[in-house]
Formats: sequence, C-alpha cells, structure tokens
Amino acid sequence: MNDVKPEISGDPAASMHVADDEASSRQLLCDQLQVRGYSPIEAEDGEEGLRKAAAAPPDVILLDIMMPAMSGFDVCRRLKANATLAHIPVIIVTALRERREQVLAMEAGANDFLAKPVDARELIFRVQNAIRSKRLLEQYQQDVQRIRASQTE
Repeated sequence: MNDVKPEISGDPAASMHVADDEASSRQLLCDQLQVRGYSPIEAEDGEEGLRKAAAAPPDVILLDIMMPAMSGFDVCRRLKANATLAHIPVIIVTALRERREQVLAMEAGANDFLAKPVDARELIFRVQNAIRSKRLLEQYQQDVQRIRASQTE
C-alpha cells in the first residue's frame, strides 16, 4: 500500500482573515496557511476582525470564540447580519469542544467548526471547501444577474 500523502496547496488568490486574541494561536494558524500559499490577515480581537472584514472582505474568516469585548459568536452574528459580508464562510476555531458550543456557533451563522489543537491538513481541507463553496455561490449569483439582464433586454 502506498503511504505517500499528496501535498495540499492553497489558492494564493484566496484571501482570509484570522481573528484570535491569543497571539500564539493566531500565529500557528497563519503559519499553517502561509506554508500552503495563503496570505492571511490577522486580527487580535473580534472588533478588529469586523473592521478588517468590512474594509477588505475576505474569502474565508477563521474565528476564535473566546475573545475579550466581543465573543466569536457575536462577531459571527454581526458578519451574517451584514448584507455585504453575510456570504463569507466563517470557520470557528476554538479550544471549546463541547457539542453545545458547536451548536451555538452554527446558530450564530458559522459554516464550519474546528477544535484546537487544529490538524493542519484538516484546516486546509476545510478552508479549501469554504473557498470552493463561496466561489460557487458567487458564480451562481453572477449567472442569475446575467440571465435577468438578458431577459430585460
């Protein structure tokens, strides 16, 4: 049996934000993403994450739950309530492992959930899936607009 694992590489055109108040956790995630060709933008808390997302909407947001001032749940709710940002996939990355937190994250609008410590391959696969889903949604929206425009001509 062949034990060779294929190398996973990212889409350098994809943008992502990592919001986590713990510098070491944030750096670990960013390092894992950078090794795969991504260039993540860091945010030290939820408020900074929201500001940066509004200024330059990313393809994916990796978001911690336990942050001061504004929890990841609150950040996620605010992102999903904003029409400009609602379509951005949010992956919750947290030390909380209870099913209750996973459900609360999904209720807040998160698209996926990863428990720390994060497996690098799983992180990249989930990021790639989120990017793929976002791009499919964007393509669908463009197709609908094009069809509507052609019907009004």
